[in-house]
Amino acid sequence: MQKYELVLVMDPKLNETERNGVIEVFEKDFKDNILKKDDMGVQQLKYDLSRVKGRDAAYFISYHLELEPTAVKKVKEIFLYTSEVYRNFLYKMGNEELFWEYDKINKELQKIIDAWDVKRYGNRVSFFANKDNDKYLTWKAITMLKKYLTRFGNVKPRAYTGNSVSKQKTVRKMLIRARELGLLDYIR
Repeated sequence: MQKYELVLVMDPKLNETERNGVIEVFEKDFKDNILKKDDMGVQQLKYDLSRVKGRDAAYFISYHLELEPTAVKKVKEIFLYTSEVYRNFLYKMGNEELFWEYDKINKELQKIIDAWDVKRYGNRVSFFANKDNDKYLTWKAITMLKKYLTRFGNVKPRAYTGNSVSKQKTVRKMLIRARELGLLDYIR
């Protein structure tokens, strides 16, 4: 069985019972496959998710799943015609990837950033070049991923970050995921 992360981006105006009603259908069908659940709450988005202006916030819920490859299609179909779910993403996770809680990882990374000696804009960021920090490399690590963007929104080059080629590709992939979800800007 393969591990996946399902991210639901929902309408923030839904009350608790409406939100639970939408999620209940999924949790009932896949209760044996859900390893963990991370209720991230309402997050401010960097851009509107749809053609409707003013949708600049969304309610995020993330699930850590263990699924057979045949069940992936069924998971996607559950939320296909649900208007309460703005977007849903199913990310395949590697064996070494950890499922982090959003608040926990950002608090840990903020402590690390606060402990840095020099905190000026434009510093070299080589945090993910260290093998010990691989565990933090996820799309939920917004506070650290922002450090890997130039002031114009591009990914900082590998020569500047000290990352290996494979590590730089992974950082780029996580930045793209955070942008798809609306948590990071495409351009500034």
